[in-house]
Amino acid sequence: MPKRIEWTPDKDEYLRTSATAIPPLSLNTQAKHLGVSHGSVAKRRKHLGIKSDHAGTKAAVEARSITAAERRATLEHRHLDRIEAILARLEASEFITILRGEGGVENEATVTRPPTRDERDLASSMTQHWAAIERIRRMDTNNGTSEAVSMLGGIAQAIADAAAQMPEDGPGT
Repeated sequence: MPKRIEWTPDKDEYLRTSATAIPPLSLNTQAKHLGVSHGSVAKRRKHLGIKSDHAGTKAAVEARSITAAERRATLEHRHLDRIEAILARLEASEFITILRGEGGVENEATVTRPPTRDERDLASSMTQHWAAIERIRRMDTNNGTSEAVSMLGGIAQAIADAAAQMPEDGPGT
């Protein structure tokens, strides 16, 4: 059975000052300093009425999620650029490909239209890029709420602007 922890006034004061420090020390850091388990520190803090402020952690998580959303948007644009490059290659007036000649010798040739095999391969590549874009779009966790909030904010602003332009006595005067 683990030994019972002696909580002294000094240890209690350490927990109080650690919680109010800027930035506050984590429970793990406090536990290591005191030589006790994370759970012991958590129970003692609860007994002393010490509450943890998770605002810093919440802000860090939000900042990371914004960064991740920006990265996903960048990836989406890169895939769109690849699709545009493939389309430009398919729609070009000249297409460079490899054609087999006599004896199975492969020669580079410029043709006016891509061979069926090359067109199919490029179309398959475009499809893969579109699928990647769809997977990236599904990763956005707000399910369109930010767009809806933005739209509602625009409507509220339009109503406020219209109300500001109305005369004091009402619309009929």
